[in-house]
Amino acid sequence: MRTTLLTLTLLGLAGAGGLLLATSQRQPIAVNRVAARSHASDAPVRSLLYAQPFALEEPAIHWWREERPTYRAGWLVVLEVDPAFVQPTDRAEPVLYVGHETAERVNHGWKCGRVVAVVPSATDADGFPTLDLARAKIWFGAPALPEQIDATVLEAAFAEASAASPFSSDEIAEARAHGGTRIRFQTREELDQQAALLVAEHCPDER
Repeated sequence: MRTTLLTLTLLGLAGAGGLLLATSQRQPIAVNRVAARSHASDAPVRSLLYAQPFALEEPAIHWWREERPTYRAGWLVVLEVDPAFVQPTDRAEPVLYVGHETAERVNHGWKCGRVVAVVPSATDADGFPTLDLARAKIWFGAPALPEQIDATVLEAAFAEASAASPFSSDEIAEARAHGGTRIRFQTREELDQQAALLVAEHCPDER
């Protein structure tokens, strides 16, 4: 399985310029209350902590799909998860799905219980994701190698996940507030810098 080591490497290489690039475009909105959870606290996927829509000027390859499709928009998310589902392994592992797409996990998350992930999406007229988190159920599917998941397997997994559900509108609003305004990157490398900042914030042991 392709491991996104570039993200963690970039944390050390991005330097002050990368830090300013990412943080200057993050404008969190004040959150006045904590949203009630729609996912159980002992569920495989427990909460949505951060959600930021992004656009890419240069297309990137979605390596966690067999077809290797390209994408120019998506969501950068942080999820609280059951650590048992994200134990490091070179074998088949539970696949993280968001709606009708596989999510690319940036870090392992087994120590901190939090996963930073990139979720590719089709684009709207402005180049930002059309994926509606309010309609996208988020779950761990059966163990597999994500890079071997094709459209047929993905749709079968979606149909079998009858118990999975989207997060509530309040949870999404809170995660969006933490994520700040939508952000546009030139390249996937710049997106990786932003993801690396999130790994450092939520899972400092994986820096």
